[in-house]
Amino acid sequence: MPRLACLARLLAYHGYTYQGVVIMFLHDSSDIVIDLLKMCNYLNLEGLAGCFAVEVCFITNFVTWAYARLYVFPVHVIYLAVMTASLTLTLTLTLTLTLTLTPTLTLPLPLPLPLTR
Repeated sequence: MPRLACLARLLAYHGYTYQGVVIMFLHDSSDIVIDLLKMCNYLNLEGLAGCFAVEVCFITNFVTWAYARLYVFPVHVIYLAVMTASLTLTLTLTLTLTLTLTPTLTLPLPLPLPLTR
């Protein structure tokens, strides 16, 4: 848990609060089901007597984890971050090159006066 607090502070400090919330939501989505799985396991709700609660929670946890971390995170979050960063970089470079390469008005420097003794 200290790592999440450190991550949250760093993201907020650098202005990436929205991205941090999305990442933490995706990573914590399977934690809800794993806590339910722990409770069912501690209550010994296994097999036919427990209506297969532990097994159902385990499969739900696996599906939730795989969907959030192996599909949504790379396909949506990372792709969007890379595309946004490349668009920002392209606009910045275009603006910089446009401002740098535009002809500017240059005034000739005055010639130095000759030194007399």
